[in-house]
Amino acid sequence: MLGLCRWRRTGLCSIHMTVQAQALGLHVRQFRAFDRVGLAAEFAVPDHWEVATMAAVGRAGQASTAPSAPPPRPPAARAEAPSRQRRSIDDILWPVT
Repeated sequence: MLGLCRWRRTGLCSIHMTVQAQALGLHVRQFRAFDRVGLAAEFAVPDHWEVATMAAVGRAGQASTAPSAPPPRPPAARAEAPSRQRRSIDDILWPVT
């Protein structure tokens, strides 16, 4: 139970940080995937701490200075991507007894 509670607190802290940043006119971008072990090593995070989340906080740039969009993926790469079709409601509901 302690582990689950720790992750909920992490999420709650991230939400509050995001709301506070917006109140200050800043933007927050949270990262879904990053090298936790590498980050802990780079910043000498003590062993009794765990890197759990990562976010960038700052001011949004002007659209005119943003890098151009990446080129579209070739058709072969799109064909290998997983299906984006929704499952039917019957596939995801549990029967009520």
